[in-house]
Amino acid sequence: MTINEMRERIAAVYSGHKWKVKVQRMDEGQVIAVFNDFLARGKFDRPANQKVPQRPPKKEKPRARTPYEQYSGKQISIFDETGRWSDEKEKPH
Repeated sequence: MTINEMRERIAAVYSGHKWKVKVQRMDEGQVIAVFNDFLARGKFDRPANQKVPQRPPKKEKPRARTPYEQYSGKQISIFDETGRWSDEKEKPH
């Protein structure tokens, strides 16, 4: 296969004009490297209109809850965090 045939196959992988211009400007060594890489990854086996399979979205890590979120819906005081009065009967009225 000649370098020009490799260029044509590489340029056909993506449909964008900029990609085709970039392929035309590549050195011969780079054309061979990209061609071999595309062969190894099976890019030439895929029809032109078939999209690359997408990765599933990343799962978000659970974040630490803020004190506001922990006590939402409850009335809190400064003693809730310190634990000074742990029993309801001991709290002053």
